[in-house]
Amino acid sequence: MVIVESGNILKTSLTSQSYANVYNLVKDNVTDPTGAVDRNWIHTRDPSIKAAYDEDYPKIIIWPVRITQEMPSLDTTTKDIMWECEIEIRSTDRDESGLSYIETISDNLFTIFNGNTNQRLLHTYGMQLVNLNLEDTDYVEFSQERVYISRFILTFQWRLNTS
Repeated sequence: MVIVESGNILKTSLTSQSYANVYNLVKDNVTDPTGAVDRNWIHTRDPSIKAAYDEDYPKIIIWPVRITQEMPSLDTTTKDIMWECEIEIRSTDRDESGLSYIETISDNLFTIFNGNTNQRLLHTYGMQLVNLNLEDTDYVEFSQERVYISRFILTFQWRLNTS
């Protein structure tokens, strides 16, 4: 998937531009807790699609956005657009750092999306009332290894000219 530069959300780019804004903000601001510099660890899809077993942890997966449209104006030219984007963190307890990595990355995400500077930046792109919620943290046993998974839901909205 090609990620465009961050920018304003238009009626012609409701999904692609909103996704790019979230992806770029995470990619530019979350530091890999392993200390690796050139590791590809932020994904646009589940990396296990490419390989039966992907040993590269921790990782962040930013899932495609979901959009709900409500409250059209009387003249049908504007609507309230609400977005949801799931952000998933996966980490293994292979070196007993799994939960520590989850907590570090989680703290980074909250800092990014709650920060005034980023809130103002997202607002200029047409993303207001930004809210990040941690939905759950759980683990699965995968190939005889415990993999922790934290799921966040990022929501935002905007009243947009849709005609």
